[in-house]
Amino acid sequence: MSVSRENGNSKNGFEPLYKPVMNEVIQKIHDGVYRPGRKIASVRELADEYCVSRQVAHSALHKLVELNYLYAEPKRGLFVNPALRPGMFYRIALYVNEKNPMRNAHLMYKIYEICLEKNCDVILGSNYQTNDSISSFLKRDTRFDAILLHGIVDEKLLKEVRNFHVPYLVLGNYDISPEHPQVRIEVKPNVRAVLAAEFSAFKGKKIAALFGKADNVGLELEAGFYEAVKASGAETSPDMVKRCLIDGYTECLELFSAHRPDVLLVLEALRPGYRKYCQLKKPSVLPYAIGTVYSKDMVQMEDEFVDRLIFLNSDFTEKAVDGVRRFLERIRQEQET
Repeated sequence: MSVSRENGNSKNGFEPLYKPVMNEVIQKIHDGVYRPGRKIASVRELADEYCVSRQVAHSALHKLVELNYLYAEPKRGLFVNPALRPGMFYRIALYVNEKNPMRNAHLMYKIYEICLEKNCDVILGSNYQTNDSISSFLKRDTRFDAILLHGIVDEKLLKEVRNFHVPYLVLGNYDISPEHPQVRIEVKPNVRAVLAAEFSAFKGKKIAALFGKADNVGLELEAGFYEAVKASGAETSPDMVKRCLIDGYTECLELFSAHRPDVLLVLEALRPGYRKYCQLKKPSVLPYAIGTVYSKDMVQMEDEFVDRLIFLNSDFTEKAVDGVRRFLERIRQEQET
């Protein structure tokens, strides 16, 4: 058998020469050709079988050891990880649709950790600022035991995913059919509790806010905000709460041309728009700005135009990780039966 050796190039971009060999070995582990705990072919044998150089075969095996498919015994050779079972690829796709994955770095790392516990590798996919799609991502590589979905998720996206007949799990609150497995969170109570504590120092003051689109999470955020303002004895009004279409810059122009709020709540994704407003308009008076961040680790960061950073603890990361753990356990149990 030979594998493609197009100088590391493919129509989808650069592909290391060792990757086709690596994928063939993973497929054989999946199919039970290479059994758990058993020795596999040597570098020389793999090179001959796939018509590649020994260096390429060595690189493929080295990568498989790194990914925990194989382990090396000095002077004995390479063996399949005995914890693996036929029928599984031990590869999970995490696809972030139309959102910058960097904003979910904390969540992605936690998912990586739990997948590592299950001997699974995580492959990140995203179409952020590209013309790619989840279908093209999955067509390039179908060796997945499961797909995790985050970002913008709707019925159209899920219809594409279902065409590949791979188990999937949606991470977040989305307006989708109940037939789709989804890890949901209660946003409003947590947001209300955190913001009420923050706003308690501003009794009688005017508080404005920059929110994103009015999806399920957005509406719960707004509801929690209004309840927190009321509980703290502060003031607000619907025209001081802006739903931002892009980065919030235009909405800042509208807000500050009509109001002079004492406090401004700015969600993480909208801080660039507020920063742009401050830099371009250079207002002589600015409100006390409270910015939100996606993880506790980020609250110590500095922002020139934000006075305080807070973490709106929705327990989403913890619930998502727990949901992924149970999801992977169910997949393994179904495979074993």
